[in-house]
Amino acid sequence: VFIKGTKHFQPEPVWGGQQDTAIRLRGICTLALVQCKLSEHELLTRLVDLLGDPEKGVRMEAIRAIGQCTSRDAVLLLRVKATAGDSEPDVIGQCLTTLLEIDADDQVSYVMRFLNDSEDLRFEALAALSECRNPSAVKALIDALARDEYYAIREEIFQALGRSRHKPAIDFLADVIENGNTSDAAACISAVA
Repeated sequence: VFIKGTKHFQPEPVWGGQQDTAIRLRGICTLALVQCKLSEHELLTRLVDLLGDPEKGVRMEAIRAIGQCTSRDAVLLLRVKATAGDSEPDVIGQCLTTLLEIDADDQVSYVMRFLNDSEDLRFEALAALSECRNPSAVKALIDALARDEYYAIREEIFQALGRSRHKPAIDFLADVIENGNTSDAAACISAVA
């Protein structure tokens, strides 16, 4: 039933054309596949196919479902999707967030690469790093502030640290407010606020 649901399209007439009204159904069935008794290979094959769904919501659910798989192949699939790109930046953001949920220690450096990308992807990478529960993400953001290549996005990195739930991030921002230069201190005050 869930496999059939992932393939169901229901075009309905709307002003100026048609709209698929089965997006939510495909998304729910996509997540449900993870709980089915499918081999890892069959499951990942079906989820990879869903990464090409025309609707963003289904692609996002396919990424979340891949994140629930236990094999190292899941990491590779998510990295391929993130590297290949998507028309919607938040789909790539979901890939980055899911990669960090699976294995932050190994994936932080991969996610950091996106800080040199377009503004949309940079925002998605910073959001993923700020939501990461692993302290290595905070350390990577703090280390990035010392590198020239990230100088233009210092304020964005401060904002990501401000959104982080880790004490070392807040301690770092407080230290910059107290001891940093005026522009960095102002950016940190904004980030903490």
